[in-house]
Amino acid sequence: QSLPNLNSIFSNNNNLNNLNNNNLILPSLLNFQTKSLPQSLSIPSLPSLLISTQPIQSIQSIQSIQSIQSTTKIKSNQKDKNQFLKSCNFEGGDTFISAQSLNAAYAAAAVVCTAIDRVMLQQSQNAFAAVRPPGHHAGRKGYAGSVSSQGYCLINNVAIGALYALEKYSLERIAVIDFDVHHGNGTEEILQDNDKILFFSIHVADIFPFTGYNAKKRSKNIINIGLERDCSSQIFHQTITQQVISKLTIFNPQLVILSSGFDAYKLDPTLGGMKLDVKDFYKLTLNLRKIAYSCCSGKLISVLEGGYSIDGLRTCSIAHLLALIH
Repeated sequence: QSLPNLNSIFSNNNNLNNLNNNNLILPSLLNFQTKSLPQSLSIPSLPSLLISTQPIQSIQSIQSIQSIQSTTKIKSNQKDKNQFLKSCNFEGGDTFISAQSLNAAYAAAAVVCTAIDRVMLQQSQNAFAAVRPPGHHAGRKGYAGSVSSQGYCLINNVAIGALYALEKYSLERIAVIDFDVHHGNGTEEILQDNDKILFFSIHVADIFPFTGYNAKKRSKNIINIGLERDCSSQIFHQTITQQVISKLTIFNPQLVILSSGFDAYKLDPTLGGMKLDVKDFYKLTLNLRKIAYSCCSGKLISVLEGGYSIDGLRTCSIAHLLALIH
């Protein structure tokens, strides 16, 4: 019952001028339901699509939330609420918002928290939150550090989910793995110095947001893996085995959360990205799922981040889901 409402909220976050148009996920959701996955796949009804600002304000600055609220109120006064308005570019960069953007962001965070509840309460083995807007570039005050753009992100869904899980379920060890082609700078800013969370970001270093270089000194709980442009499949998987899997095993997480970006796909329009194929995302997901089984009885939540090729987003997301239910 709630899924069409989710589709409506996510797709009404209209943005006509950048690649992160939220309609991109809809073909994937339709395929998930009808053709590509087993009929037994659970798509739960959510008790509420929107969450209060209180848990978000504890993670991200009230200044950032109020900035989005004030801009969406301007948009809501327009006669054509679905028409993108350039004057509502709230950050002065490339992240545009409309009247429904804040609702879409709250709904995305609510989906992630609901997914965590289902997995922790053993109602689901694992979960994939197919949500937009993405979140991993959003820091505590919106911008993360000195970066001048939030990269289409409004609030940080994965960071909210991780801290929510720590508090509600009194966990001691959560692993967060970000395999979006871009550095998860916002997630790093929020989760750094938290010894209960081990954060990995594996990405191309020399592209936006240009904060993922290996030479930079970081907190002890941050594992930054900056790869070269046009990184091959072979190098990617070798790096995962040597620098991610081994450290994950030692850390022994009680919950695994994935920031799942599919913009490392070889045909994604991201310039200077990686050269991964659909089978690479299947293999990556399967290996991370095996670690989750060995450490925490398979407790894993995956959250959609980037991915800007329509066909790539669809096929890679489906491969990702198939690996989760393999």
